[in-house]
Amino acid sequence: MVWKKISDAARDWAGDVHPKILYYAIRQNRLQVARIGAGRNMLTCEKWIDEWLQTSALPENGATVQRSRLDVSDTCEPGRASEVASPARDRSRLAPARA
Repeated sequence: MVWKKISDAARDWAGDVHPKILYYAIRQNRLQVARIGAGRNMLTCEKWIDEWLQTSALPENGATVQRSRLDVSDTCEPGRASEVASPARDRSRLAPARA
């Protein structure tokens, strides 16, 4: 089995995608890696890249497989989607209001 660093694997085995795409897949636990030490010292193999590519591919008709977690159209009434605040963007609870 051949092991490569993420940047080399992105170039050689994943269709020359940017390595950040693979790092994102790793953070989402969609791509397996062998971690060496700390930080971004990771190795992967061609088999794991192939499995990741197959599971993240879209169907032939181009429809999305998963719904985005930002899609609130089925949980909100029409016209009220703008009233839904994202917890990450709601900074009012982090700092006291200024007078």
